[in-house]
Amino acid sequence: MRFEDVTSDVLKIVDDMVNEKFPELRTANITVLFDTKKRKTGGRYIIGRIKKANDEMKALATDQDGVAPDYVLFLDKNVFLALDDDDKKRIVFHELCHTDYDSEAENPYKIKDHEIQTFYSEIDFNKDDPRWSERISAIADHVYDPDNNEEVGV
Repeated sequence: MRFEDVTSDVLKIVDDMVNEKFPELRTANITVLFDTKKRKTGGRYIIGRIKKANDEMKALATDQDGVAPDYVLFLDKNVFLALDDDDKKRIVFHELCHTDYDSEAENPYKIKDHEIQTFYSEIDFNKDDPRWSERISAIADHVYDPDNNEEVGV
């Protein structure tokens, strides 16, 4: 199957990141799934992506308590599991930067695009390792095509 449930350690990374850096998402229901299919766009690997759950996704992903997801976070299983914990956190942080909260709206959870090629908040979050995405790109390239030196990114 292409999509799989993530492990409890991955859910903990997401929960910890929400609690520490994205308190506006504490009431959001975020379904997190591994994607086992390699995805590339513009020659770059897609290690993570987050989507606002549409009605179809909500119908398919509603949990046993009747709670539907607000967001679905997809993580490339093959690459994500090859990363160390710090880089896993960087990927999750980046994807959560795509979320937006509008307390005035009926459905307050939105998706936003990059502010610049990254996010302003990401610059500070990664100040100890500003070239982290290049390293993750190299890991992704090694996971999927160890003989190719093509530049890839997050």
